Amino acid sequence: MITENREDFPDRGEMEMDRDSLKLLSEITFSATMLDLIDDPEPVFNLIAQKLPNNAAGYIGKALAKLKEQKPEEARALMEEKALKAEVNIENAKGVYLFILQTAGETDLALELAKQYLKEEKPGTPSYKMAEALIKDAGLEDQVMFDANAVAAPKRESSQRTGPYVPGLA
Repeated sequence: MITENREDFPDRGEMEMDRDSLKLLSEITFSATMLDLIDDPEPVFNLIAQKLPNNAAGYIGKALAKLKEQKPEEARALMEEKALKAEVNIENAKGVYLFILQTAGETDLALELAKQYLKEEKPGTPSYKMAEALIKDAGLEDQVMFDANAVAAPKRESSQRTGPYVPGLA
């Protein structure tokens, strides 16, 4: 487990981070959180949310951490109050929101929103893909019209990064 011991780090004052550094920090923290390699990712996601307040990435991370802690109500509240109101990466936020609703047992609401997203969102976006997956998992594909021109994710070249998909800063 990665733990944070503040005595090990000298006081550096206010540290400035550029967008690329925040993206890398986000990717590492999302991965470490999902692999259970970090005890408390919230300070990192708080920093990302503070530095990029109009970007859903930090809020998505905080919500997924709450979900991992078995706190689906808190995860849902974070998504509704922050991530879904962000201007950047809203498609990622909507996709994660569907996942959180389904995980929290709000399947009917998740399916209702999924049907709405299939009508309103662009094919190929995370929100469209998650909506499509939920509809198919529920066996409702015969009741919903999918876009026949949906764009599949591009195949990666072997030289491209193959790490986990990171919602928010893609």
